[in-house]
Amino acid sequence: MAKKFVLGDIHGAHRALRQCLSRSGFDYAHDHLIFLGDVCDGWPETRESIEELMRIRHLTCLLGNHDQLALPWMKMGQIVSSWFNQGGEATMKSYEKGVPASHIAFLENALPYAIIGARC
Repeated sequence: MAKKFVLGDIHGAHRALRQCLSRSGFDYAHDHLIFLGDVCDGWPETRESIEELMRIRHLTCLLGNHDQLALPWMKMGQIVSSWFNQGGEATMKSYEKGVPASHIAFLENALPYAIIGARC
């Protein structure tokens, strides 16, 4: 039976993301991950972290504030100093060879909120 998991604030820590999913017994093909945002900024593995999330078949992804701040740089090369100093530099290092269009689309398609299984 498929299970639901909730996780957020990875901040570019791919190894930690993999460990959380592995240790919880998460099934990439059947389980549902509700990701609360902030895959970007902090550790220099944002690229790998997004790739990992994209492998999950049943994913609900919310847009975190750090993800939202990273998008202008990903799309247009615009660097805001407050973003750069709060983890943006690590995200930039993660994408030294360029940002794949699929990663930009991943963040652009992230939801501002989600209502899942609401009960009255």
